[in-house]
Amino acid sequence: MLISNEVQRDRRLHEGEFEKILEVIRGGVLKRRFRPYHIEDAQAVEDLFILALETAMRMSEIYTLGKNQVMVGKATVSLTKTKNGDKRQVPLSSVAVPIIERCVGSVREQNCSHGGMRTRTGRR
Repeated sequence: MLISNEVQRDRRLHEGEFEKILEVIRGGVLKRRFRPYHIEDAQAVEDLFILALETAMRMSEIYTLGKNQVMVGKATVSLTKTKNGDKRQVPLSSVAVPIIERCVGSVREQNCSHGGMRTRTGRR
C-alpha cells in the first residue's frame, strides 16, 4: 500500500540509455557543467550499475551487502536492511551472479568495492 506522502517511482531506461551510461562509466569521466568528475574505479561503478539494473536493488542495499547475505549457489541475496524495514530475498540473474562472485571472491583480497567493503583505493 502506498502511503500518501511517499512518491512511487516506475522508471525504466529508454532505448540507448544503457549504452550511453556504460560509455560514460568506461570513459572514466563524467562531464559536468563546471568541473568534470573523474571515476576512480570504473569497473566497480559499472558492476554496481549493472547489479542495480539486474536486481532492482537500491544502491544503499547493494553497498551495504555483507558476504554472509550472498548465496551464490542459490543465486539469491538476502536483504536484512531495506528502506521499508522488511527482509526480502532477491533473485540473481545470470548477469548478476558473476558480478556477485567477483565481489565475494575479492573479499579475501580486500579490494572489492561492493558489499560495503573498501575499494582498491581504500575508500568506502
